[in-house]
Amino acid sequence: MRVCYVKEGDVEISCYLYRLFNVVHAQTINEKEIYTLPICTKGDADISSYRIKRAAKKLVKKLKANQIKSVALSEDLSKIELLKSKLDSNGINILDGRILFNYLVYDALKYIADIGGKEIKDMEVSILANVSTDAAMEKIKALAEKVKTLNIITNNIQKFKRIESIFYNEMGILIKVSNNKNKALLRTDIIVNLDFSSDLINKYKLPDSCIILNINDNIIIKSKKFNGISVNDYEIKMPTEYKMYGFKDNVVYEEMLCREGLQFEKNNPGNKRCENNKINWK
Repeated sequence: MRVCYVKEGDVEISCYLYRLFNVVHAQTINEKEIYTLPICTKGDADISSYRIKRAAKKLVKKLKANQIKSVALSEDLSKIELLKSKLDSNGINILDGRILFNYLVYDALKYIADIGGKEIKDMEVSILANVSTDAAMEKIKALAEKVKTLNIITNNIQKFKRIESIFYNEMGILIKVSNNKNKALLRTDIIVNLDFSSDLINKYKLPDSCIILNINDNIIIKSKKFNGISVNDYEIKMPTEYKMYGFKDNVVYEEMLCREGLQFEKNNPGNKRCENNKINWK
């Protein structure tokens, strides 16, 4: 898969390019494709929407010409919503660490169990999912083999009931499927939210002190009684030689894996170069 980095320009170059040709500079450094936009986030705090749209249009044109469908934005550019909106509307995928987060679920559960002085095999875990993708099925199977009890909370009861039956009859794996908004989650130690929105998850009665892992979106828990932890993001510290100045480590790691076409292991998404990464959940 072709992936590239996109960063802002420095003060002198950006100001010059603003006034002239709206040049998006492309270069390859250490096998990494890097595009520099004629936008200066440090020297020009109030970037006009005209400049952003103009730069985005030129970038999209170059990306499509080079058949690049995914980009890793610098930390500063990732804060510009208009730029992200323009890329998204043109079918450009923005790496944000969420792909990697999907494969770090087991690591997160183990970390939570360790700091709580528990074993994963003694924990009750609930997965919130309405869409039965292959990736979701892999997570369900992997977790069901590791934890004490695995629940699936869904609005798609019929679909997941069939899956419940298949898992039990063909693999001997017991899972429980429910959509009881008042009782389904009450005994849960950890909730793994795969695709519930903020509005949907807030319709359920949550345990006062459970931990929620929001894998694919940022979620705000509105219940005043909730005293647990809602994890929306994570930080990963890579070895110095693989860092990219101005980019988050988790985005760099994700770009490396996508660019090289590496396959994630079920419980260990890393490769030998990054096996010493340190993960902080937040």
